[in-house]
Amino acid sequence: MADRSASTLSALLEATLVGVVRDGDRDRAAEVFGGVLEAGLRAVEVTATTPGCFELIRAHAERAGRAGVTLGVGTIRTPAELAAAAEAGAAFVVSPHTDPALIAQAKALGLISIPGAFTPTEILTARAAGADVVKVFPVSAGGGHRYVRLLRGPLPDVPLWVSGDVRLDEIPAYLAAGVQLIGLTSVLAPPAQTSDPRGDARARAGAALEALGRAREGAPLLVLRVGDQRVDIGLKELRRLPGSAHTALEAVLPGRRGHAVRLAALLRSAQIPEGASLRLVSRDGFERTMSAEALYRGGLLHWSTDGHPLTTDDGGPLRLYVVGGQDQCDNMKGLSEIVLVP
Repeated sequence: MADRSASTLSALLEATLVGVVRDGDRDRAAEVFGGVLEAGLRAVEVTATTPGCFELIRAHAERAGRAGVTLGVGTIRTPAELAAAAEAGAAFVVSPHTDPALIAQAKALGLISIPGAFTPTEILTARAAGADVVKVFPVSAGGGHRYVRLLRGPLPDVPLWVSGDVRLDEIPAYLAAGVQLIGLTSVLAPPAQTSDPRGDARARAGAALEALGRAREGAPLLVLRVGDQRVDIGLKELRRLPGSAHTALEAVLPGRRGHAVRLAALLRSAQIPEGASLRLVSRDGFERTMSAEALYRGGLLHWSTDGHPLTTDDGGPLRLYVVGGQDQCDNMKGLSEIVLVP
């Protein structure tokens, strides 16, 4: 159960955006739910205040799981609601408040627990009670992303979800403030007068994913460290490399698909000498030391396939391949840092 919870949490954090379905009409809620899934959101919450919420989760839980979509139930306030969410097949539960008993019940049932809190005291209380992620709610009442940045000073290590009138144009600022999950409710809700709530929700969720993609463009995926110097590399920087630095992965490694950049271009920009030794660090903490020469000659960073950024499931966001040389390694998943060894 622990392994399943860990993989569920990883998938949820990978999604970043959580579509929140809250509607007083059962049929309309089902249409909105369907539209959000069709748009491609990888995490969806249906609130317990929505009529038929548990039936909706039950009807889609198995199929969603096979498709890599994480489903949960929100506005959980009682043990009975939490038990119903678990029975319906929810993978995570969200509350507007912190109740240690509900957190313990969720953990016992193998669910990801995300209670609501607002102040530093409440956030740490929720975390101490076993919360996997803490929902800062209502975040807009505290000043939005500016409030989160203030919280991050004393609370740098607490995974945070924000919700409560979050706008799409605020997504970059929330990510920059260190938020792991963003709940979208009002911005996904179709207007009451619409004749096509499914299509409207699909379009709104699609716009949210586009906003997330634009926000991630500037997010650092790789850090080059040379002494006190730090160079951050994101998708934007990779795309801006000259054409000679780019290659189709299959042109160099038969049987592999995707788009890669030659690591030499990045090492050269950081003025790393070929005779140096480099420590490579992955996102999960794995480390190995290699010669800069091997990376100059055969280092390839795989960062996209079929036009889509590489996911952690595919070994991303950056997967290192080294071709030829004595220090050859087939690949290194999740490369996040290259450090010049003194």
